[in-house]
Amino acid sequence: MRDGALGRAICACDICYRQGLLPPGPEYRPRNRELFERFLPAKVRLLFLAESPPISGAYFYRVPEWSRRGVPSALFWEMARALGLAPDGPRDYERKEEYLRAFAARGLAIVDAARCPVNQVTDSVANRVIENCGTFLRREIEEREPPFLVLVKSTNRPLVRRLEAWGLAERLLDREPLHFPVAGNQGRFREDIERMRRQHPEAAPLLGA
Repeated sequence: MRDGALGRAICACDICYRQGLLPPGPEYRPRNRELFERFLPAKVRLLFLAESPPISGAYFYRVPEWSRRGVPSALFWEMARALGLAPDGPRDYERKEEYLRAFAARGLAIVDAARCPVNQVTDSVANRVIENCGTFLRREIEEREPPFLVLVKSTNRPLVRRLEAWGLAERLLDREPLHFPVAGNQGRFREDIERMRRQHPEAAPLLGA
């Protein structure tokens, strides 16, 4: 589905604002959804489940690379390198769209458990926002039908129980999330990817083997 009912529902949702969980702020959802749809593969073979888009605006799919703070998407660049889509060394921002298209060509996609930024709120608030977005996440997975799911970031551990309730947990390559590749965790992130390649040879080609 491209720019369909699910995307419109995500962009129109105001539950967390009405509940006072999130303050008014920059509205990135329409742009983020447009970019997600642009780089969505016809068949999703592996879906990464991240926490939320950052409040800085440095969205995984953002092209050209941009953020309010001048900091690019660390998750995108470390993942592109770990999957063998982009070389190590200085980031070539002019090639980000090329790398995103290679990501999609492999059947890969990434969605956020929370569709509004939660990286600057308390864990309890973040969990409530993610809970409010649960319907969107479930529909995203069920409509894309990816054979494999991969959790990203330790704060997404509670999603395991939710996926179990939805009958989708068997698609997880690992119940332990990938380390988020910042603050010295880049090496651990790559080790997590390599471990998944070894433990799941059926998914290894998607992970860059």
